[in-house]
Amino acid sequence: MKISKATTAAVLSVGLLSLAGCAAPVHGEYTFVRTVNDLANQSTEIVEVKIEGHRDGKLYSEPFTGDDPETNPYAGTKVEQPSAEELASDVVLYDAVVTDTVSGPARKGESIEIHQMSNDPNLSYLEDGNTYVLFLLTAEGHPAGIIGGDQGIYLVEGDQLQPVDKEVGIPLERASLDRLRADSQ
Repeated sequence: MKISKATTAAVLSVGLLSLAGCAAPVHGEYTFVRTVNDLANQSTEIVEVKIEGHRDGKLYSEPFTGDDPETNPYAGTKVEQPSAEELASDVVLYDAVVTDTVSGPARKGESIEIHQMSNDPNLSYLEDGNTYVLFLLTAEGHPAGIIGGDQGIYLVEGDQLQPVDKEVGIPLERASLDRLRADSQ
């Protein structure tokens, strides 16, 4: 069987992309970062919040559409696309009130919803009544997600910010938050 140059190039490209993806440091199922600036660069919002309550929920992904295999893995196949329920992820949904905004559109006193994957036993879950600084990724119509698993979570204890991830947490001080605030304006 003869393999075309295009097929060979496609297979090599996928292989190289797979190898490149393996080079990123991973903690659990999350790519972790090395600096607060890395966290900030991946975030659309950095907020201090008080957790008011939580509940179990589902996070539904957008359905695959179109005929481009790059954006729809079912395009051009006879495989039936899974249902929205089959693609849904179990999450914990948190109701939080913003107590301070470092960057992003959330404002003090505003209620926001945050999600965290609930099927990962390695995560530290947010506790009702506690205040946290969170590095979040937001998308229209979805609850905000925490960047880097536990790396994007800091427990507020007085003037101190404690990374909840004791293994790969990055130290964070109020002065660093003030610098990030100034940089975002």
